[in-house]
Amino acid sequence: MRSKIEEPERLEKFINSYSSYHSDSKAIVLRLVAQIGNVQQVATLTGVSERTIYDWIGDWNKKKRTGL
Repeated sequence: MRSKIEEPERLEKFINSYSSYHSDSKAIVLRLVAQIGNVQQVATLTGVSERTIYDWIGDWNKKKRTGL
C-alpha cells in the first residue's frame, strides 16, 4: 500500500480549484468535526474558515435534514 502522494503540487492545485462549499465537501468537513471534535483543527486541515464550519454545523442542526 502506498502512503506517499505523488505530485503534491498537482494535488494542491486540484484542491484549490475545487469548491469547498460543494455539498460533498460540507459533508466531509462535518464528518471530520464529528470525529475530531475540534473545529479549529478541522479548519486548519481543510482550509475552510471556522466561521463557515460553525455556520454549516448550525444549518445542519437547525434543518435536521438528510442532505446538505
